[in-house]
Amino acid sequence: FPVTIMVLNNLRIIVFNNNGGGIFKLIDGPDSFKPAQPYFTTPMKVNVKGLATSFGLRYYQANDLKKLNAILNQFLDPMNTCAVLELNFDMDANAKAFKKLMKKTSK
Repeated sequence: FPVTIMVLNNLRIIVFNNNGGGIFKLIDGPDSFKPAQPYFTTPMKVNVKGLATSFGLRYYQANDLKKLNAILNQFLDPMNTCAVLELNFDMDANAKAFKKLMKKTSK
């Protein structure tokens, strides 16, 4: 059966990609038991660009703020068709930054 997918032109999808399972480094419990980390985090390499383009969606990627600022207007432009924006994060750096932010905001 051929599959027909109706996609709304104004749909924007943002993928926060830390290669899987990074949430468990952010919450209390799993983070405190380091030997279990490989069981909580599930690192995987997903080809977001391949998925997006296979469905005919525009694809953008940003690894830093400079790149994000350069592409954001085009990504959000309502005159363009549906798009996917992949934001890549290092799982460990993300966890450290999150914990630092939580300490600041809990004061």
